[in-house]
Amino acid sequence: MKCAIFYKTDETIDILYPMPINKPKFNTEEEWLQNAIDRHIELHPEYATLDYTMEDTTILPIDRERGAWRGSKTGGLYIDEDVEKSIKLQRIENTMIVVDRELQSAIRLNLSTQADLQAQMDALIAEKNLLLGV
Repeated sequence: MKCAIFYKTDETIDILYPMPINKPKFNTEEEWLQNAIDRHIELHPEYATLDYTMEDTTILPIDRERGAWRGSKTGGLYIDEDVEKSIKLQRIENTMIVVDRELQSAIRLNLSTQADLQAQMDALIAEKNLLLGV
């Protein structure tokens, strides 16, 4: 399947995935995608000045943090490692807050889940320290 990748001036990207069910039988995939791009630009005029490419979706690094994808029309896609690390750290810290609340509640209520929650917190701390190189 093809998608359109719009390259913003700060090197962040937006990806347009048209719905395959909407593809007319008489259009090629490229024609169909170009029509979707044209409609998108009509609805969002700020995209009219952006560079874009039509790519196969298999080039997208779906195993990496979406918020860290960067690129340019001439340079292609890449992962901003610092942004990816920051996203992962934020996710870990948010999870730690939730687990800590549950742990404090379990301690107050003397629940048997306290050990499980403590193990989860320890694993999160270890993952965070690994990312930080501590």
